[in-house]
Amino acid sequence: MPSFGRMIRFLRSLRRLRSSKPPPVAPPASSESAEHSSGGISEPAADLGSVLANYLGGFRDLPLEIVDEILEHLADDRSALGACSLTCKALCRSSRPIIHRRIFVVGLGGSRTTGEQDKQAANIARFRTLLAATECGLAHYARDLTIRMGTTFVPENLQPFLLQFQTFARLNSLTLHNFNPTPFLPAFEQYFGHLAQQIRSFSFIYPSGTRSDMISFISRFPNLDDLKFCSFPRLHSEEFNAHSVQTSPTLRGTLQVESIRAGGDDFLGCLTRLPSGLRFRSIEFHRCTGIDPNIVIRECSSTIQHLTHVTHIAHTLPSLDLSACSHLQVFEVRIDFTVFNFHEFTMWLVLTIGTIASPEFHSFILVVQDAHCPKLFGERHPQSALSLVDLTLWNLSQLTGMKMIVRERILRSSFRNEVEQAFPLMTSVGGLEFQLGPPPCFF
Repeated sequence: MPSFGRMIRFLRSLRRLRSSKPPPVAPPASSESAEHSSGGISEPAADLGSVLANYLGGFRDLPLEIVDEILEHLADDRSALGACSLTCKALCRSSRPIIHRRIFVVGLGGSRTTGEQDKQAANIARFRTLLAATECGLAHYARDLTIRMGTTFVPENLQPFLLQFQTFARLNSLTLHNFNPTPFLPAFEQYFGHLAQQIRSFSFIYPSGTRSDMISFISRFPNLDDLKFCSFPRLHSEEFNAHSVQTSPTLRGTLQVESIRAGGDDFLGCLTRLPSGLRFRSIEFHRCTGIDPNIVIRECSSTIQHLTHVTHIAHTLPSLDLSACSHLQVFEVRIDFTVFNFHEFTMWLVLTIGTIASPEFHSFILVVQDAHCPKLFGERHPQSALSLVDLTLWNLSQLTGMKMIVRERILRSSFRNEVEQAFPLMTSVGGLEFQLGPPPCFF
């Protein structure tokens, strides 16, 4: 049986081999010329047919579950998955669900014309991917659907394609851009009833509508775990009535909030008043100013395990009280260090780390966002401020066994040396590690 690495390399090159033209057939050579060619001993040509038979025969002998597991390792390599889908029926059956797992319905901006026919044509252009996916039978494989409208997403946009949308009955994740839940609530069963029990993750990018309508819409999905917001809905003065909510989602996965400047506290407060409460295990705040993260952190103090705070230190740094977070394991800070109020940031970091009292805490992760990260620990910033952070982390490490992990966009030896010199206490006890993390990605 060929090794796994050789099989993958063969599958990646198979498409190129099949698409190349066969070499011209040379006339049969004599026995003497076959032994000697151009003054050297010739080697016999490789029998690609036997090689192909060996590889494909090996896959035919494997259970489909193992083939699926092998191809899952190629989920991020679309070209390799495409080659696998063209190889044989067994690999096609396993690769197609991975290739078509995520489907994007991306539309352009609103139509500049006011004619009814022009509006319909623009709407069809926005949903052409949805139509094509349904006609090709890809809706059965889709698990993650993104609908990005260039205008406000209302029932009139989806109504002509409702039958096609209802074929996506196995979705687990749904991302909606410019979504307004208010007009969908009276006809919720018609538009989203087939997904109510399936959806585990919801992402709202620049939504609109009222606070109460958004909460009511979320509560219609009882198995919802992950919730993501990029800008909260444009709230009105309408008071939220928690007693009007009939069901409540589980909300025990990840909460991600990005680009919130004002009005977020009211929405977070309404979210905590759901009948079942909040049980998020991971909470991420991405560049949020003007809100109090403790509103959610206090609610999830007995369940939160991973807290991520992404900010620019030019922004106002909110106070974080993590003393009641008994299950907190990882505190991740992503900072853009391109400004000069570094002393204020270190004081905030010392106070925040000082509130951590969880016995399960084991990782403090510092992610450097700035491409000029070697200047971070140079002469520009006072060493005394870093000494306080080093001492605070060292004390926490002695209590919990915590390690400090530094991730940077570009791994540089000079940066490593400067970090080690900035944190001598953590270096002395082996509590400092470096990882080459991926580039920062924001939704």
